[in-house]
This record gives sequence, C-alpha cells and structure tokens, in this order.
Amino acid sequence: MRTLRKSVNAILLITSFSLLFIACKSTKNLPEQQPEFIPQKRIAISFNSAEPNFNRALEQLSAQGMLGVGNTAGNISLSSSKNYLKINADTINAYLPYFGSRQGISKPSNLGAIEFNDIPKEFTMIYNPEKKRTKITFSIDQKNSQENYSVVLYISNNGNSVLNVNSTKRDRIAYRGKATALKTEEY
Repeated sequence: MRTLRKSVNAILLITSFSLLFIACKSTKNLPEQQPEFIPQKRIAISFNSAEPNFNRALEQLSAQGMLGVGNTAGNISLSSSKNYLKINADTINAYLPYFGSRQGISKPSNLGAIEFNDIPKEFTMIYNPEKKRTKITFSIDQKNSQENYSVVLYISNNGNSVLNVNSTKRDRIAYRGKATALKTEEY
C-alpha cells in the first residue's frame, strides 16, 4: 500500500513539474508585441478543433466510431468543416459547428450550429503583457433565436486562439484555432 502511495505521489509530482515547465516555456516563445489587428478589431479566426462538454451521448457516439477517425468525445477535428469567427469593428459574425446537448430548443432552425452576426453586448478587450495574450469577452444572441451566448476568447501574440462558449440552451463548448488579420473581402 505504501509503495502504491509513493508511486502515485511521484507521478503527481512529475506531472506537476512537467505542466509547470510547459506553461512557462509556452509564453517564452511568443512574440513580444500584440498583433495590430487585435486592438483594431479586425480579427478572423478559423478553428481546427472543437472541445465539447463531455457527456454520455458523445461518449457512446465515439465508442461506435460515429465521430470520425481520430475524433473523441472531448476533441473533434474541424479541419473539413466550415467554421469562423470574425470581428469587424463593433460587429461579430460567427458560424461554429456544435457538438453536445441542447435544452429547451423548440424551433427546428435552432438545432444546428452556433451562429451570430450582430453587435455584442458587454464587449471587453484586455491585453495581458505578462501572458502575452488578449482576452475578449462578450454576450451575443443566436441568429433567429432567443438563445444567448456568453463568450470568452483568448488570442496569444502568435495568433493561437481558444474560444469558450456558454449558452442559455446548450452545454458549453470550446474551440481552438488561429487568428489572423481580417481582410476586407472576408466580411
């Protein structure tokens, strides 16, 4: 029993130091300056993966191989899926495939992706020079629906992005991708 406890403690210690090392190293290699397109609010993000809130239904789909090769209940590739988030001055436009559970959705038009194209409520943008990333938060309504989203977006100086979406009618979901400067013809 003592040997098992020592082994578990050793594994936890090694894991903790590994995570600390990775976290420290990750900010060390980031560019020092925030890209100009971020404070100018001219941002285009394409996401390469979705991280749905883990639930039994997704676990069953994954076990049956219905999520596609290489996908799991907690990480789904978006490499062949249409998806984007665009910030152009005061307007935010997004189309994000959704994987997860929904509650209380009555209209068939609300069964698919997370979509919005509007001026958000409560928009904030804060740059953290120590972490070399920008945190953007806002609240926005689903297109043609009564659903509302609370959104937190992190963009590192190298463009790596994490988008967290909480909904009034769906389980939370996160997306990972890359931010670039929005081109005029993209919007």
